[in-house]
Amino acid sequence: MHRRPDSAAIVDRSKFPIDSDRLSIEANAITSFPALPEARQRAYGARVGAAVRLAIGFCAVFFLLGVFMPFWPVWLQSRGLSPELTGVALGLSAWARLVVNPILGSYADRKGDARGMAMLLAASVLASYVAFSFAHGTAALLVLSLVLGVAFAPLVPLIDASAVAAANNGGVDYGRVRRWGSAAFIAGSLGVGWLLEGAPQDAILFTLMIASAVLIGAMALLPRRARPPKTKSRLGVRQLLGRPEFRLFLLTCAALHGSHAVLYAYGTQHWRAAGIGDATIGGLWATGVVAEIVLFSFAPGVATRLSPATMLTIAGVGGLLRWPVLALTTSLPWLFAAQLLHAITFAATHLGAMSMIREHVGEDATATATALYSGVATGLAFGIGLPLAGVLYTRIAGEAYFVMAGVSATGIFAAFVLRARLRHLARARHE
Repeated sequence: MHRRPDSAAIVDRSKFPIDSDRLSIEANAITSFPALPEARQRAYGARVGAAVRLAIGFCAVFFLLGVFMPFWPVWLQSRGLSPELTGVALGLSAWARLVVNPILGSYADRKGDARGMAMLLAASVLASYVAFSFAHGTAALLVLSLVLGVAFAPLVPLIDASAVAAANNGGVDYGRVRRWGSAAFIAGSLGVGWLLEGAPQDAILFTLMIASAVLIGAMALLPRRARPPKTKSRLGVRQLLGRPEFRLFLLTCAALHGSHAVLYAYGTQHWRAAGIGDATIGGLWATGVVAEIVLFSFAPGVATRLSPATMLTIAGVGGLLRWPVLALTTSLPWLFAAQLLHAITFAATHLGAMSMIREHVGEDATATATALYSGVATGLAFGIGLPLAGVLYTRIAGEAYFVMAGVSATGIFAAFVLRARLRHLARARHE
């Protein structure tokens, strides 16, 4: 039988010399991804690692919020708090932001690293929920609500500050890491809601304890922030509030965020009164958050094309469109269309705020600026806006949304003034 010769017998290797150095180079090019010099590969890995750590942090804190916002009022009322006192308990968190956030934000800027503080605060959140399991009576529940507000309120601005600092250093896009927090909020509110259906009310507290324990680990993963060099020009709370453009910025954001007060406090109640089922209402809320995620995903292009003041102006215009729709109709097609505008009224406001801080506040004051933004633009706005929403909704029901449209108009006016002020400062720097 004829035996087929193997390849070694067919090929005369002496006629085909092999360049071993070239093969080595090509092999390295194939196995190295991306094909970059070693220093650039390390920088690339550091950027990806920072983005992943920040995304985990946002997921942990917003998953907890997704459970807290729809279900915590239910648990408080199961312990005997009236609806009015439940509102007081929830409002304590908003006021805590105003007092605590600027203090801790300034401290984080001086230390140069927010991770240790965030871990301590997350541990305090867990301890607060454990203490709630033993709490009975109005006084105990209100005191613990204040403690919980003090512990939780600074966490979001501290993570925001870490993300803005990472964006300043290049390679991490704020919107694309922040969107994971919005996705986690949906998972918390809808997913956990499905799991808790029919469960005893204390299952809500137990779920929040587990989420708080996970939050501690997520805070431990936050990327370290390099300590900024000490300079005489470092901006503290007083220095930032002494700048007219920063006060205008806070006023603008407070109006734009505060215009959501009726929706956040009474949106579900208003839709239930119109005969809309809870599953559909959950879909309406989820639609708003999905729209928010979409805008966060396109944040790099938006931020490069639009100035912070322009984004804030667009957010106000979105409110002028959204709130009258919610006042005039409970038709589902119109409601879902209005909820899509959450991408404009909320997400554009938040992106504009983060762009403002990144572009007009030094890196050594990032945590202080985000804390003031959280404390004033959301804490003070809702500390005043939520009780006002209660008075309005009690008297005029859904027509309270028309007042929110007026608040959005105030935000537009403030944004125009802010734009003029920033342009004046830019011209002055170039002269």
